[in-house]
Amino acid sequence: MRIVIDEDKCTGCAFCLFECPLPNKGIKMVKGKAKVKNDCEGCGKCIAVCTAGAILLE
Repeated sequence: MRIVIDEDKCTGCAFCLFECPLPNKGIKMVKGKAKVKNDCEGCGKCIAVCTAGAILLE
């Protein structure tokens, strides 16, 4: 399973970035939008805090 971010829905709030438990973060912000990094372990904590519903688990 992997985390996918719908850039059209992402508001750039960065809640997902702050919620990520990884020391180096599995998400980064690029031009005001969240992007999943290769470091992401797919824990799904970011899904719970995404108020825009832009993060999905595939």
